[in-house]
Amino acid sequence: MGFEILVIYALWAILLAVKVFALFDAIRRPADYFPILGRQTKLLWVALTGVSVLAGLAPSLALSIFGI
Repeated sequence: MGFEILVIYALWAILLAVKVFALFDAIRRPADYFPILGRQTKLLWVALTGVSVLAGLAPSLALSIFGI
């Protein structure tokens, strides 16, 4: 059982790092880049990745919101 927990924590840490990178990348890029690529606005991407990071930091809180 100890190995499984280590794998779960490793995956959690990797995914959290990807989420944090995406958040800082969205914050760092100028707002003009988003419409040029035909994507959504910068505000939407920063909000989505910010919520994702918060959900990654508090997994039990995120699951309890949905009643899981």
